[in-house]
Amino acid sequence: LLVVALLPLRLNFGDANLRDDRRAHDFGVDLMDVLPRGAGVLPMGDTVIFTCLYLKYVEDLRTDVHILSPSFGWRGEKVTSLFGINPLTPGVVASFPLLEGFSSVPFGLGYLYLKNPDQALQVDADFQLLSRRPKVTGLLADDDDPFVEGVRATYAVYFARAGARAQALGQAGEAADLLDEAERLNPADPWVSYLLAGIYTRYGIRTDRVRPLLEDALERYDIVVDPAAQRHYAVSEDDIRRMLVGVAAEAEE
Repeated sequence: LLVVALLPLRLNFGDANLRDDRRAHDFGVDLMDVLPRGAGVLPMGDTVIFTCLYLKYVEDLRTDVHILSPSFGWRGEKVTSLFGINPLTPGVVASFPLLEGFSSVPFGLGYLYLKNPDQALQVDADFQLLSRRPKVTGLLADDDDPFVEGVRATYAVYFARAGARAQALGQAGEAADLLDEAERLNPADPWVSYLLAGIYTRYGIRTDRVRPLLEDALERYDIVVDPAAQRHYAVSEDDIRRMLVGVAAEAEE
């Protein structure tokens, strides 16, 4: 009986053993790196919530940051700013009515949600970088882990925006390096591919990559994006189709 009880543990130990796996820890550190003091983080997904809770309550890192849910210790205290992992979509606003009238601005690994529309106007050159180049060690491991793929996509978005920032500032070499990293990290995520296609179109660079990226994003949309999560997803199939139509029209001209 003891052998029968221990056999599953032996067979699954390689997958279950996460000792020395610091991917979630490093992601959380980077996520909170540039948050304004006293910021409130919206509870969008376990990837963000539990990573931040661990760092705050176990490691005493960024204890000033609030997770905006009474379930996780928030009791209505005032916050200096709102932060989330997703750009604002109608679905996100429907789930968090307090965000009505807000706009999202890319900021570090996520987005600041700002009430004043004038504050929300941001060009690529203003993108807020992390205090250091983030570690992505271990994220390219081929283990089909949904958490890892989600984190990879988040970092890919960050490097894409950092590349756009460098391009806007005339730093073409740095931009190429950052955009290469974004493509390397991209786990064939439709939002990442759409974002990269938009950056390449905006700056007239890597134009041969635009159409393949959009076509891949459209093809993989139903595979990658859970129907239950589509209203919170950063881009819709219609958005991708519209950009593809525009690219095709330009090619014909």
